[in-house]
Amino acid sequence: MNNKVRLFEPELIFCGIEVKDKVECLERMVSYLAENGILQDKKAFLDVVLEREAIMSTGIGRNIALPHGRSYLVSTVRSVVFLLKEGIDFQAVDEQSVRFIVLTASPEKESHIYMLMLKRLTEHLRQSQNREHLFAITDKQELIKIMKGIENEVNKDLADM
Repeated sequence: MNNKVRLFEPELIFCGIEVKDKVECLERMVSYLAENGILQDKKAFLDVVLEREAIMSTGIGRNIALPHGRSYLVSTVRSVVFLLKEGIDFQAVDEQSVRFIVLTASPEKESHIYMLMLKRLTEHLRQSQNREHLFAITDKQELIKIMKGIENEVNKDLADM
């Protein structure tokens, strides 16, 4: 694959953001995707994400949530990243509050790209020093650097396919 995928764009990465709860968080994230031309129908995609959350929370533990939705409403794989100022209840598996949320929207035909991104992101977050660094970040540029590093790993994986 010659074309590099762009999973994380600076205008979709937010540091120190404040939300009151899970629903407001997801609504704002979906709105940012819509504002950036990624979604055909904001409300319908929000319903896809909320339906997925109703089945089982994507709060994977350790203050992290990775919500996602696959739909024909999505033009290209793209993620919105929130590093919250304060944790919120996300009904995470470990019952801890969540501060780092990556919402990924994917067209149904590009789920392999989403799966590679999820693999690389979870590999990064599995290491305690990476999580500690992440939660200490106060500068958006530093968060962008981390996310672009993960994106580069996904592009290497795609090039090897």
